[in-house]
Amino acid sequence: MWRKVFALLFGFLILGMTFSTASVAASVVEPIKAQPSGATGIPLGVNPGIKPGDEVRPQFAGIPILLAVGYLVYTFTVHDDVVKWLEEHFGETVAKTYDLAVFAVGFVIPSGEIRWEAEVVKDGGKFAKLIVKAKDAAGRILKKVSFSKEAIEGLAGAGLLKETAENRQIWVNLVKYSERFGLSTDKTAKIVAKISKKGVKKGYIRAMLWRGTNPRALEKLANEYLPHWEGSVSGIHQVVDVFEAKGVVCKVGKVEEQAYKIPNFAVLKQGYHTFRDGKEFGFGLIHILERHASQFDDVFYTQSADDIINLIRETLGSPDFVRYGFDPEKEKWEYRAVKKFGEGKYVFVALDKSGSVTTAYPITDEDKYRKVWEFGEWVYGHLKP
Repeated sequence: MWRKVFALLFGFLILGMTFSTASVAASVVEPIKAQPSGATGIPLGVNPGIKPGDEVRPQFAGIPILLAVGYLVYTFTVHDDVVKWLEEHFGETVAKTYDLAVFAVGFVIPSGEIRWEAEVVKDGGKFAKLIVKAKDAAGRILKKVSFSKEAIEGLAGAGLLKETAENRQIWVNLVKYSERFGLSTDKTAKIVAKISKKGVKKGYIRAMLWRGTNPRALEKLANEYLPHWEGSVSGIHQVVDVFEAKGVVCKVGKVEEQAYKIPNFAVLKQGYHTFRDGKEFGFGLIHILERHASQFDDVFYTQSADDIINLIRETLGSPDFVRYGFDPEKEKWEYRAVKKFGEGKYVFVALDKSGSVTTAYPITDEDKYRKVWEFGEWVYGHLKP
């Protein structure tokens, strides 16, 4: 019980710090306006007024980064347990209120004058309809999307139709994502249901839809990676995001000779970061945030984990070059991809032979950029750095 209480208190701490951060951010950026494209809503941890590489650096730029790891660990590991505990001890109303509050910044703050709503209709205890609407300030419906029976059944089977704040975010983000990439909402819903059933956390699904994960990569995750992944998609192996990665061949399976190969695909996992015998160890997003977030902030003025993930996405999607070889220090085979974003601004991404991102960090030295070229063998991109 004490663990639940601690998690609950930690949740309120994160919530309070998040609203404080939002207040600070609001004081240094222009008010958000509705965009012509119809893109709306603000995800937690994203500052829409500032983009990586902007020349003017806002005050308190590092605050969201300091919260990123704590928020990731809380929302994607113990939040659901806390909500269940609150429901058992204090009732459904208290549990729903707390759940909504934790995700309020990313869901209830409208962008411009467009407001999104989502509702589930039941018929005799069964889910009958899922409807997502976009309304203007006067309450007029600008967009209305109804999901098919098959899509509803798939989402229900994956536990994504329970009326929680996080599920509502997923429904709305699902519609926006489908519109952005010209996909049917039913097709996106089927993919989302598949990866949820395989154990990918709702929070990461919600974030992938918001960030705009490449649809081809999302399909590969659902139809190729997860069905052939022999481990448990949890803990350090929890999937944070996936990418179309030029030149990378993801090998899924314990025995390399029998591994299922997925070309041009990479996965970013939750990972870990720790110290042993005075040395740092780790991989994945938590390692990147703990070890290199401040470096990304210095070079690209990144405001959140989303900014860093998007830089990784751009690097793997269109790298200057990709090399593959054996690292004698790590005693492992790995891919190394690099992309130039401007004068003295490069991003380096390393992946193991299974296509899992081990680390990523900025490079500001031309010599280091060229040194990557000397590693291993060329597999993609420019023939010369």
